[in-house]
Amino acid sequence: METDLTPSSRIRRHQEEIADEAGPMLSAAEAADLLQISHQALEEWRQSALILGVRAGHEWRYPELQFQDGRPLPRLDETLAAHHNINSWVVLDSLMAPDSAHGGRSILGRDRQVVVRDRKCGCATFCHAAMLFAQSF
Repeated sequence: METDLTPSSRIRRHQEEIADEAGPMLSAAEAADLLQISHQALEEWRQSALILGVRAGHEWRYPELQFQDGRPLPRLDETLAAHHNINSWVVLDSLMAPDSAHGGRSILGRDRQVVVRDRKCGCATFCHAAMLFAQSF
């Protein structure tokens, strides 16, 4: 029963649910390899909010869905900068949440579509026609 869990157990359970929804999580070595950068550069990118890393025990894990073609999704850095200094699990949870302002899509969706700037609301969002739309910028 959920009420029998300690607060830390409830937090871990929620983190597991978020991770399941986000899909594969890369280790630091895997993320650095994917991005073709050093471990030190990866850490700098995470600390600078260029990529999202979530703490899992004593390690940082990197949601694979934020990468496309060996690079962070376009404009991901702008989205993460808006959430800088907020617990990374909270950030990932909010980025995965469906948003009615965007037709029920999340900012970071499982389909890993390209992030583009929404001209109506000015936020980073996903769009099925992103490749064509992005060319107009």
